[in-house]
Amino acid sequence: MTDPIGPFRMEFTDGRTTTAELIDDFLTVTAWRTRAGTKVPQRIWPVAERSWNGDVLHWRLGRSVAVPGSETVR
Repeated sequence: MTDPIGPFRMEFTDGRTTTAELIDDFLTVTAWRTRAGTKVPQRIWPVAERSWNGDVLHWRLGRSVAVPGSETVR
């Protein structure tokens, strides 16, 4: 296991943000609330592909899973 990268800010397409860490080939994202008000528990995504566009790193992610026992935002 490699050292985690982060925490860093992650922004979703609805403009909401939360914190995340990259651990090996998995992106771990803390719980967040969507702009529509939906509470989303902590999730983990496998990183399927990484690519650079200039100085911006893009990740293609696999299907996410909820972290068992994680709390949602209040």
